[in-house]
Order: sequence, then C-alpha cells, then structure tokens
Amino acid sequence: MNVLPGSQVPAPFPRRRLRAVVAASVILAAASFAPATATATSVPTTLAAVESWVRLSSPTDATIARASEAELLRLFVRCLPLSEGPVYCLHLGWAAPGTDIGGALSRIIEGTIREPETIGGESLVGEIVAFAALPRTTRVDAELDEAREAYVDAADVAADAARVRAIGEWLVDRGGAAPTSAGGGVTILGPEDPCEPPEICPPDELSIMSWASHGSEQKELNWCGPASARMAGLWKGVVRSQADWWPLTQASECCSSLPKIKNALNDYGGYSATADKFHVTYFDDGQLNLYLSTVINRIWQDNDPAVSSVMLKTQWFPYFTEDWNSGHFQVVRGYYLEVGGSYDPHVQIFEPFDESRFFAGHPVTSGPRTVTDNQLYNATMAQPENRIAAS
Repeated sequence: MNVLPGSQVPAPFPRRRLRAVVAASVILAAASFAPATATATSVPTTLAAVESWVRLSSPTDATIARASEAELLRLFVRCLPLSEGPVYCLHLGWAAPGTDIGGALSRIIEGTIREPETIGGESLVGEIVAFAALPRTTRVDAELDEAREAYVDAADVAADAARVRAIGEWLVDRGGAAPTSAGGGVTILGPEDPCEPPEICPPDELSIMSWASHGSEQKELNWCGPASARMAGLWKGVVRSQADWWPLTQASECCSSLPKIKNALNDYGGYSATADKFHVTYFDDGQLNLYLSTVINRIWQDNDPAVSSVMLKTQWFPYFTEDWNSGHFQVVRGYYLEVGGSYDPHVQIFEPFDESRFFAGHPVTSGPRTVTDNQLYNATMAQPENRIAAS
C-alpha cells in the first residue's frame, strides 16, 4: 500500500459548521452520551443554558480513566440543539437532522482501527484521546468556547440550511437524487419557473478563483492543509506562506485537521465576517444531494470556496497515477450541472498535490481539476469523519 506520508487528519470543523442539538436544561444531565440520531428537540433560548449543558455533560476524570478509546469518542462527541434545523455536535461539527450520529461514531472508530495509516496520522479518535488527557478545567473551557461559537453562528447556520434544502429540492427537478435530510417551509420552483424569489435558483454553472492568482502547490508531502489554507486566504487577499499556515492548521506532529484549518481561516484568513465564516459539516450515507447543495450554496451565495477532506484514490481522482490511500485536503471553487445538455453535475477543485514534485517520472497533477459530484462525495465518505468545511 502506498501512503502519502503525513497527510491530513480530518477532524471536527465548520462558517458554518454543521450543527448538532440536545435538549434544554431539563435533560441536560442526561446528555452525556451522543444520541443515536441528530435531532433538534428543544432549542436552548439562552447562552447560559448552553454553557450549563456543556459543564453538566462534560465527562469526569474518573469516567475517562475507565473508558476505552471508543468510549471516549462517544463521551466527548455530544450533540445539542442550537437551531430548529441542523444539530451541533461538540468535536464533530454540524449535521443535518436525522443524521445517524451513533453510526457515524462507529464508522469513525472502525475506520481508524482498520486502516490507521490511511488517515494521515491521527483521526478524530486520536484527537479525542489527546483532549481527554488535558486537565478537566482546560477541557471544559475549550468546549465552552466551541459551544459559544456554535451558539452565535446558529441563526446563520439555520438560514444556510434552509437555502441548502431549497437548492436540494431544485436539483431534484433537474434530475438529481432526492434529498434525504428533513426540510419544509421553503417554496421550491422548478427550472421551468421564473425563479421568484431568485435566491432559490442558482446558476447552472459557477466558478471562482484562478490558479494564476490563488493556486498553491503544496511544498511538503504533509502540507496539503497549509496549501489549501493559503489558497482560501489568497481569495480574501490574505498573503501568508504555507510555512506560516502550517502551525495554524497543525493538529499533530504530522498533520493538519479540518477543524484547525477552519479556525485558522476564520481567525487569520479573512473569513471572520458572519457571512463568510467556515463551518465543518458532517455528511451521512445517502446525502449526495445535501453535499452538492452545500457546495453550490457556498460558491453561489457566499462567493467563497470550500475545503474538502478526502481520500486520495484514482477511482475518485483519475489524474493521479496510483492510489495514495491517504487523507488529503483540496479547495472546492466551482461547479456545473450539465454536460452536453444532460444533467451531470461536476465539481471544480484546486488540487495542491503534484506527484512530479516528489516522485521522479510522475506527471504534474496539481492545478485546476474537475471531478463528478459523485467522485468528490465518495472520496469524502471514504474518510472516517466524512466532512467538508463550507458555510
């Protein structure tokens, strides 16, 4: 097996992280474990209620001492209701209502155990193990910061989710797969309609950024994260070298993570405004429609790129010469829905990894690339954490 050394560590992330939810103060103490599904049952109306939930549900040192790695993941990834739509899960990100969070954690655990080398170092499991070793006050403070950010972003995330649902149903009219996430409350117009209001009908094709102005080929084998952050930052006029981005995106000795990239871009990359912020979104099986709708919403409504967390294999990225079987980051910068007049969605990306830079006799693989929506979605789902950083 060929493994690209030191590639990315996918981790929790999102302007918009996909959100998770638990019940209000009445059931706060019972929310120590992640629910089987992401379900918004009772939305806390105050930040104080959210903070109380974090403190009450935080695992104790005694509980941690008895827990296996798999149990630690389930102890720390807890979901709370912050909007009437998407759910926010600590350490994981936002998720659509109905997402099987319990199944998601099982897949993360199984994938990490089965092929630990393919995720570029440590997975979310490794990050949680390291987090659990911190003093309890440090852990609680960090989770409070994460929950407060999600609370502030919740209204924006809910608005995005409504727009994503509308795009998803519109895609069905175009010939796409039916959405699987809960929706409602949005009037959807088919392609034959005049698109009123126009916000619901995106263009059939749209791309942003240029390789000449915003492209960045990764300088080191494990710098796909810094290269992706540099490209997203350049789009906002922020000029930082990959060496500058490396410590800001680094999650372990070897690797970057999606949450770290998200935080770095929101804090230092020009994405601090509410309308621009990155959020990490978790996707479940059967959510291709939701995935493509999220990409379209990010490019069309925000006029900003997304950062994808994928597995490098030729079945999804045929411009590579072999399966690198490695976690990887790329920048998503456009899409188009038709080929030859038929519905056939494709996604446009900036690929930072150039085989020829590191391996003699290999072709140039970096630069602007295009893959189908199925290819990018399946490459994302091949990663244990199944996430993208978008709005």
